[in-house]
Amino acid sequence: MGAAEVEGKCVAVVAVCVLLIPPFTHRTEMAHCHPVPTTYEGVAGHPFPSGCDQPRLRKIQGGSPLTSLRKLRTVLYAAELGQVSAAARALNISQPAASRAILSVEKMIGTPLFQRGTSRLTTTEQGMALCRRTRRALDHLETADAAVTPAPDAARRLISAQTSENELQAVIAIAECGTITAAARREGLSQPALTRSLRKLENRVGQALFHRTTERMRLTPAGETLVRRAKLAFSELRHGFEEVALIQGARGGELRLGALPLTRARLVPFAIDAVLTTFPEARVSVVDGTYSSLATSLRNGDIDMIVGSIRAAPPGTDLSSQWLFDDSMVAVARTGHPLAGNAAPSLAACLRHDWVLPLPGVPLRMEFEALIDSAGLPRPGHVIEADSLAIVRTLLLGSDRLAVVSHHQVHYETSAGQLVVLPVDFSAAVRPVGWTVRRDYIPTSLMQAFQQELRRAVSRITSTDNHHTRDMI
Repeated sequence: MGAAEVEGKCVAVVAVCVLLIPPFTHRTEMAHCHPVPTTYEGVAGHPFPSGCDQPRLRKIQGGSPLTSLRKLRTVLYAAELGQVSAAARALNISQPAASRAILSVEKMIGTPLFQRGTSRLTTTEQGMALCRRTRRALDHLETADAAVTPAPDAARRLISAQTSENELQAVIAIAECGTITAAARREGLSQPALTRSLRKLENRVGQALFHRTTERMRLTPAGETLVRRAKLAFSELRHGFEEVALIQGARGGELRLGALPLTRARLVPFAIDAVLTTFPEARVSVVDGTYSSLATSLRNGDIDMIVGSIRAAPPGTDLSSQWLFDDSMVAVARTGHPLAGNAAPSLAACLRHDWVLPLPGVPLRMEFEALIDSAGLPRPGHVIEADSLAIVRTLLLGSDRLAVVSHHQVHYETSAGQLVVLPVDFSAAVRPVGWTVRRDYIPTSLMQAFQQELRRAVSRITSTDNHHTRDMI
């Protein structure tokens, strides 16, 4: 593959050399994040509506070309087998070709991956970091082999050993954009080139990866498995290059986060602002949406963490959560609301008003309704369901409606005197809040620092809000 052709398929990142980052739409990217009373909310439940809203950038930092999976396999095999010659034999290539592949990767990242000895290679710290992630990436592709290719062919590793990054990228692009035309436009490639890549991959695995219709292309079950595993593989490789850069002294990397409503106002922005003091070159992408949509993005490797209320995990789940604090709900209304001057409005009095509630299935909604049911009261007769704080705020300011939220969500609105918290006792209804990641996820140094800043942000907010209540964040 020529340098120009490779360069045409590269993806830009900030501060580190990375591979094939799936594009984000309806997201907030922050070079700096200040704790101001603004929200960054997309379309609830659809954080990635098409994947084609913005063209994908073409170069990684410094203009270096994308390193191919073939070269990274060679580096991994050399590290695992201890010799370039052994890696060449295992990959069925010549020893000079294997040596060139390793040197190409070393040149791109600007550091040796091996210490050359007389009989055996010794992997450097940078080499170990990259190889660990490359092995995890190939494990994802080998899982795709087992799930997608027919049983007699799975052992031939038609995907993990024979498929190029360009073919995988073609499938991902078409899946995200829905049509070859839109995918080609986003990727800056011709439609015939994208079609050829898809056809080669489908011929190799022996089955269609898309259902073709006149309007759009929809993934088959095999295609869904392949796209998910390919995205996770590219995510691992991106982490590998980030870790190499961090070892070399870079202060960047990428955080790709999903934020649920109660963490968007202060918790997530505070932690981002703090981590940027240590990693000033880091790129941060924050996506909002429903838990279901964000969980899908997490499982697919489009994001690496969800921060918000924790869901009960079924046995054998592929997600894992870390508790940060317990959150309680409050009833809020506009300043000047008829109930605002009542020292202790009853729940029954509140329920005679119209309400703005979270979407069905959201823990806050479920806890509110359970509280009403336990009191033997009828549920509100007229409800507006909304996931957006901006919508909730506007609906409250212009009416006598009430809403149930986390105190954390409306901190700035109550501080500014726009909304008031009604003294209704909801202390019995609490929900755990924390972060959720893939169970097998290994965080980078940047992500570990962000997790620590989340803990510090909880302490900071708790201390600030002690005049309200101990557990209201």
